[in-house]
Amino acid sequence: MSLLFGRWVLVHAAASCLTALGYLALQNNINSYRAAQLKHSGPQVVLAVIQALFVIPKGALEWLVLRPFQISPWWIGAIVAPTLAVSLFAADGTHETVSTTVLGLSVGLGQWLLLRGHMASPALWVAAIPIAGLISEAVVRAVVSAAAQHLNAEIGILIGLMSELVYALVTGGALLYMARRTEHARHQR
Repeated sequence: MSLLFGRWVLVHAAASCLTALGYLALQNNINSYRAAQLKHSGPQVVLAVIQALFVIPKGALEWLVLRPFQISPWWIGAIVAPTLAVSLFAADGTHETVSTTVLGLSVGLGQWLLLRGHMASPALWVAAIPIAGLISEAVVRAVVSAAAQHLNAEIGILIGLMSELVYALVTGGALLYMARRTEHARHQR
């Protein structure tokens, strides 16, 4: 079971690195699009699509870790679709905590549907995802405010990695609990 937890944390670190590389590759385009969007108050379609694309590696790697539990590959879509929807429809000025909570609940519910019947206590997942997101957001805020004087792309990447590791630890703990309960239930039969 601890191998499951280790794999979970490792894939989140890997996904965070892939996202960072993607962001670095697109940084100038993203920044210029954000500037144009702020100037013209245009739709967030391009940024929403980019954010949704950035979570594909995370969803795919998570699914690979969960394959022994026979979880459907729809797991990937259960993270991509809510990310796209929340990114598109979060109104300008929506507080990040609200967006993070809505996204976490949406992803958690979608993934819960896929966990049912494969793992014990899947309802825990619905709570674990938004809690992990909110804790990660708090870590990002704390580090950003502490490093505000020296914030650059490299520090941003480190903050993203720290945030993803916090997320992985929280969700990995929930996953480990569910996996142990699943194993215990199988031994009871």
